[in-house]
Amino acid sequence: MNAIAQSLPKLVSREDVSNLIMMYLIGKSDQPEAAGIVADFYRQAVATSRKWIVTGQESGVIPSSVNADQAAELFELLSFGLRMRSLIGVRSTGFGIQEFSELIMRTLRPDCQGGAPTS
Repeated sequence: MNAIAQSLPKLVSREDVSNLIMMYLIGKSDQPEAAGIVADFYRQAVATSRKWIVTGQESGVIPSSVNADQAAELFELLSFGLRMRSLIGVRSTGFGIQEFSELIMRTLRPDCQGGAPTS
């Protein structure tokens, strides 16, 4: 979780090359090849998140009550949203990287309550 938390600020960096590429590709989403690349990236990100959650469940560090599919989808939707919000230049004080990190922890830690998509 620490490694994930340390990487979250990249989501809102206007200088991060992956964000710039994503914005370019989304701008070209009327072209099937560009749309396919973005969709594949999203699907792969969700699959990776799900795999990490399931691995945590199998190791006993994430409760089995967490719905891995829903949690992975939620995390990636929020990741994409934070990325897009920063790229279009909108600033928010209501929900940012810190709140996202806390949401992930509340969702995945067995000793925390609330915020968890369950089965």
